[in-house]
Amino acid sequence: MKSNILSRLRRVFFPRVSKKLNAEFDRINLDATLIISLIGVPIGAFGITSILLWRDPLDHLPYSLYSVVYCFLSSLLSAIASSAMRRRPRVSHPGRSFLLYVELFMLIAWGTTLSFMHYSYGEQIITFYIVISIVTTFLALKPYVGIPVVVFSFTGFYMILVAFDGASQIVVLNYFAFCILCAAGSVMRYHLTLRHLREKAEIDRLNAQLRQDVQSMQLEVTKKELELSRTKIRLMQNQISPHFIFNALGIIKSLIWEDREKAADSVNDFSVYLRRNIEALRSGEMILFQKELEHIKAFLAIEMADETVELQVEYDIHETAFFLPPLTVEPLVENAVIHGVSCYDHGARIRISSRTEGACYVVEVSDNGRGFDTAKLTGGVGIENVRTRLEGQCGGRMDITSTENGTTALIYIPKRGEHHKRTGT
Repeated sequence: MKSNILSRLRRVFFPRVSKKLNAEFDRINLDATLIISLIGVPIGAFGITSILLWRDPLDHLPYSLYSVVYCFLSSLLSAIASSAMRRRPRVSHPGRSFLLYVELFMLIAWGTTLSFMHYSYGEQIITFYIVISIVTTFLALKPYVGIPVVVFSFTGFYMILVAFDGASQIVVLNYFAFCILCAAGSVMRYHLTLRHLREKAEIDRLNAQLRQDVQSMQLEVTKKELELSRTKIRLMQNQISPHFIFNALGIIKSLIWEDREKAADSVNDFSVYLRRNIEALRSGEMILFQKELEHIKAFLAIEMADETVELQVEYDIHETAFFLPPLTVEPLVENAVIHGVSCYDHGARIRISSRTEGACYVVEVSDNGRGFDTAKLTGGVGIENVRTRLEGQCGGRMDITSTENGTTALIYIPKRGEHHKRTGT
């Protein structure tokens, strides 16, 4: 218990302050001294002088002149010193403290001298009280500095009055009660300023941390955007493969001699297929699933135009009015063709469906192939490529399961208004 009390008293009267906060206190006190020098002291001097001149101008003229001269000289020197010190941010703490104590001594000495003269002529010692009140109100002195300054000032002034006049008009209890009040006010002023500076330092720290976090987020977003751009380029390079183009042209060439009407349809399908790929390369916007479905049908139509390929395609489409990144489902269908048709001479089947499940649109692509290692896809666009764009552009995800009886790919697109109101090509 005793140690806790001593610890609290030590924090109150001997607070530990960092060098940065010491510098802040120095600047605050220099600003306060400058304000006192430019405003407070001249107002006090003129106020006391006007009272003296109004009561007995001739008798009090020398003391009034002394008050004005001393006041302006001390104010001028204090203002010049404070201004010069404020312009030098790298001045050491002891240097600023020394200047502050000199200015403080000049201020209290002026109040003591002027008050003693007024008291000697039957006036109240209000000037000394005003000066001490200004000190405890404006200056944020450390407790182990502020308390001695106040106590020694009161004691010294009292001893001067006793030595020269007996101090018969001073009520000692009231006098030193005001001394204790000013000392407590000085301590309170310091700790209020200390709390304010610590809160300000914490706010600055949080702001710096926030700026750092924002910069990190911006850097992360930039990296993701760069990765999406690279992924998009790789996607286009993989998607428009020379093998498929030559295969499609070969199919169209053979159909021209066998069935010109079917050849014309294949040319249209091939045109749609190429157009969708090029549009996806040029535009970063998401597209309606209806557009993606047209792309898929064009691709499958070209594949099924080859009479050597026996492929059954089943559509179970319930939702088309939602947006997704381009070339998201089509690569999965292409992989299903590669890993399904290539494994079966007869009876290869692909099923494409779309539906709503809770807060997501779901697109499913399944085949009856023999399965494959999802980490080593060949002949098409990699799964990670599609998954990266899904996560980056619309917050979607993709799940793939592959067994010896077939492969199923599920794409989940969140129903987020911002994503599904965007227009695409």
